[in-house]
Amino acid sequence: ALTVMCGGSPEAMARAEGATLFMVLLGTMMLRGIITLIPTFLIWRDLQRIDTFTPLTIGALKSAADQAMAAHGLANVHGSIVAQGEEGGVPHNAGTDTRTVKTGLPIVCDIFPKDTATGFFFDMTRTFVPGKATAAQKKAYEDVRQATVLGFEGYTPGLSFKGLHERVARLLAEKGYENLETHPGTQVGFCHGLGHGLGLEVHEDPFVRGGKAPLAPGMVITIEPGVYYPAKKLGIRIEDVAVVREGYLENLTDYPC
Repeated sequence: ALTVMCGGSPEAMARAEGATLFMVLLGTMMLRGIITLIPTFLIWRDLQRIDTFTPLTIGALKSAADQAMAAHGLANVHGSIVAQGEEGGVPHNAGTDTRTVKTGLPIVCDIFPKDTATGFFFDMTRTFVPGKATAAQKKAYEDVRQATVLGFEGYTPGLSFKGLHERVARLLAEKGYENLETHPGTQVGFCHGLGHGLGLEVHEDPFVRGGKAPLAPGMVITIEPGVYYPAKKLGIRIEDVAVVREGYLENLTDYPC
């Protein structure tokens, strides 16, 4: 999570925290082999908002991300997810563009650009709290982080994607979160699959629902556990990209979680 310390009026603090969040969001796009730098003119443009007292919106963050990706040959063909509060508490809610970024609420940032030179997709999610995170938000984040680690370390040769999903779901169930196995049809807790295949489509085989077919070396998948409680304005997701190797999963996402 992101903690920002800033003085001044509540309005100025919110704008300063929003600008810092903007820089962190661009930082999430520093993906190995895809983006190698952050365009400084975009950071400068957003820092101007502090001086002009223009509220930072969800749409402005998405637009800045689009411009940064386009500058590096990446096409945002399916849009991005930047969702805060109760919207972030609904898996894959894209977020309302006109909404002003608020302090103290988690914001789920999910980018999945297409490399125009190769046609391949990448996919990555991080969750931030602009301002100071609560103890409950920090706990949920740490629980999801541990689930992400298990998504990699829990893989063993011959294991299916469904089997890996079940291991992660059990961990989150032990921590008190609902899942589709313990609570069929649930729309809160860990209420989606662990991940999906990634390649010339942003969602492709293998899928968790594929059953007992083992993950095979060379497959590219996402590992993206999350927990969601819209009534609590809480949504946390972490997503990395992995390549199945002989005996382990290699993490291709070069950004801390």
